[in-house]
Amino acid sequence: MTQKIQALITQYKLDSDALLHQLQIDIANTLTKPSLKLPKMRTIPEAIKELKTLDPNNSLTQSILYRLTKSGELPSVKVGQKTLVDIDVLISYLTNSQHKKPPKTNNNPRADPEYGKVRKISILN
Repeated sequence: MTQKIQALITQYKLDSDALLHQLQIDIANTLTKPSLKLPKMRTIPEAIKELKTLDPNNSLTQSILYRLTKSGELPSVKVGQKTLVDIDVLISYLTNSQHKKPPKTNNNPRADPEYGKVRKISILN
């Protein structure tokens, strides 16, 4: 480690006090600034375009991405009429071999096993 510091001193012609001061500033800045990693949010067409630059033979389409986001299989954020996806999440989703679908909620009344059966009706007098 000291060899690296000595190399920096000779390379940048700094005296050791100036280098120590700069290191203290760098360490203080590193400790005070939160390391915030912003998600790389893209619209569906932008995400397709970026994937095409990474892999020109990619056959993923916009309609497939819209379907994945609508089903909840791929997390997305709706801003106005735009659907945004995190490109890193999309890439990890595509590289993952096992995709988990969210549980379906069935709001169809015909799915009820009692639907369509004859019921007894009691008449009150």
